Amino acid sequence: MLGGVAALLGLGVLGGCDDGGPKALPKAPRLAPLREPEARSESRGSSNAGGTSAADAGPAGPAGPAGTGGTGASARPRLMLGNRGVDNAVVDAMLAESAGGVVVEELVLEEALRGEMRARGLTLGEHAADDERALLVQMIGENAGVQGLDERERLLEEVRRNRGLGPVRFGKLLERSAMLRALVRAQDAVKEGIEPTEQDVRQAYEIKYGERVRARLILVRTFEEAGKALERVRPAPGQGPAEAFGDVA
Repeated sequence: MLGGVAALLGLGVLGGCDDGGPKALPKAPRLAPLREPEARSESRGSSNAGGTSAADAGPAGPAGPAGTGGTGASARPRLMLGNRGVDNAVVDAMLAESAGGVVVEELVLEEALRGEMRARGLTLGEHAADDERALLVQMIGENAGVQGLDERERLLEEVRRNRGLGPVRFGKLLERSAMLRALVRAQDAVKEGIEPTEQDVRQAYEIKYGERVRARLILVRTFEEAGKALERVRPAPGQGPAEAFGDVA
């Protein structure tokens, strides 16, 4: 198999031999001839008395060859290596391990945002996603110091390519951003209609201008040292004046 891949790539394959020196591995005798993809159905099928091949027999029959993930157009392999299709189940499993967590996080966040939108009776406008895209292009251009629209679009495509944002995930990203913006705007609108009470004003005043207290901590290694420090700060009656906490610390 490795020899076949190397042959397709035009690479020279070397291997160990008995005399210790490298020599070329056997070439044509050990490699099965490669068939064209369109010839596969003909090699599997066999004509019957009526002249109908197995490929024309309909959907019934065994599954396709290993690596195709089944038969029919829906089971066509999504990844081809040379003229061999990789099993879709293997591809899906590896993709799930590599980026499945990111996809799950995005779907969970999207569902949470949709729930908040429904709870507050909010809906997105028809052009909400387009507006988010325009804001994104503007932000990218301003951060990069670019003025031309074409250059800003090029930078956006570069960001999408670097982050693996295809048309589906990028559209979902714009939709989530639009929902977040709608929720924030709704929250700000609610805040504008709230009148603070006298207790709210007093609490805010105390937090900003109220009495301040400095906290100090004495650290010791043993309970005995802690007892001695406490006796110095809070002496028993008749044992003299108490020492300042800062001096003991």
